[in-house]
Amino acid sequence: MLSKTPIFVLVDCNNFYASCERVANPSLEGKPLVVLSNNDGIIVARSNEVKALGIPMGAPLFKCKDVLQNAGARVFSSNYELYDDLSGRVISVLKTFTDNVEVYSIDEAFMEIADLPVEKYTDFGNAIREKVKLETGIPVSVGIAGTKTLAKAASELAKKNKQYGGVLSFVGLSELEIDAFLSKLPVEDVWGIGRQYTKLLNAHNVTNALEFKNLYPAFVKKKMTVGGLRTQMELKGVSCFELEMGVSPKKGICSSRSFGKPVTEITGLREAVSVYVSRACEKLRSQGSVAAGISVFILTSRFVDRQKKYFGVRHKKLLSYTNSTAIFIESAFDILARIFRQGYLYKKAGVFIYDIKQDTSYQHSLFNYANNEKFSRLSGLVDDINRRHGKESVFYASSGCTRDWRMSRKYLSSEDVFGIKLFATAK
Repeated sequence: MLSKTPIFVLVDCNNFYASCERVANPSLEGKPLVVLSNNDGIIVARSNEVKALGIPMGAPLFKCKDVLQNAGARVFSSNYELYDDLSGRVISVLKTFTDNVEVYSIDEAFMEIADLPVEKYTDFGNAIREKVKLETGIPVSVGIAGTKTLAKAASELAKKNKQYGGVLSFVGLSELEIDAFLSKLPVEDVWGIGRQYTKLLNAHNVTNALEFKNLYPAFVKKKMTVGGLRTQMELKGVSCFELEMGVSPKKGICSSRSFGKPVTEITGLREAVSVYVSRACEKLRSQGSVAAGISVFILTSRFVDRQKKYFGVRHKKLLSYTNSTAIFIESAFDILARIFRQGYLYKKAGVFIYDIKQDTSYQHSLFNYANNEKFSRLSGLVDDINRRHGKESVFYASSGCTRDWRMSRKYLSSEDVFGIKLFATAK
């Protein structure tokens, strides 16, 4: 029996950041392991061994340090270069099965398949797991169903219940059989239901996916808008979300980081803002866009009571649309000079580029067209060099060389993956 309608497959990397660290260093297999957020403050990934210790996601490291040390846990800073590389490898493996792959996040992807015998879908899921594990070292869970929301539900159940062997397919099951699975899925694990909607639903005694599915549609639409209603329809087997193959251009691009130590002088802030503008403009060019607006903000720590608090932000419209890093840096420095105040311990800075259009859909300015084109070509050449020779092989001098302000990553791993040196250890 062949499927006449598209079937969705959700592939979810298990404990992705922790799994990446184990690929980099196989001796970590079976040992408790956590990965920290920017500046090594918060736990953002946990191995199953750490989950068994009762340490929750988002816990501050200082509150769990004793428990982790007693358990012999390994602690790592976030290594985004490694995670991005392995994420790309996983996606490459998925595309050997079908070209219909939607990259949903760094550790999740939807696939769309059809014309497979129904009884073979579980075998298909197992083939995906085995090939991804063999070629990347990353363990994955696979959910298969007639809608994206049901596929996500199946993958959640497959991840948390060992009896499914990492693969769960709803294809060919009756509605009653699927309902039995949905009754085991907490409502907060339903794709599209966030923390606030979970509180709302719990207040109305809705605790699992089946209870949400059986709510009156009028109630769902009133309390959770059309988006919530579509999620409910998907749980009923009505496909409302198609595979999104293309990447939609961003309408706004933000680049910001907390500093590893407080910054007091405008020189350090200028370096940071220059770096953030460079990153934002690189993303702008990568999606074939231009922009005409930029915001810059700086702020002190919100959590140190004894320090003076300050938040400065200002916006600026450019004369014309551009994707030139040099032009945006000049504008950002002008804003920074206006919002900087002496005598504060600055903890974070950032930039936001807005009023974005596609490069082919805007009117050029008569007055600065030549300079705009010249600087845009220069930025493109910098991108080409950095793609060929490595990140920041060439960068603007205003970004500085020492960057003493950069975020702390004291526990960054430094291992070769598949014999390739992917990243350097932060000092």
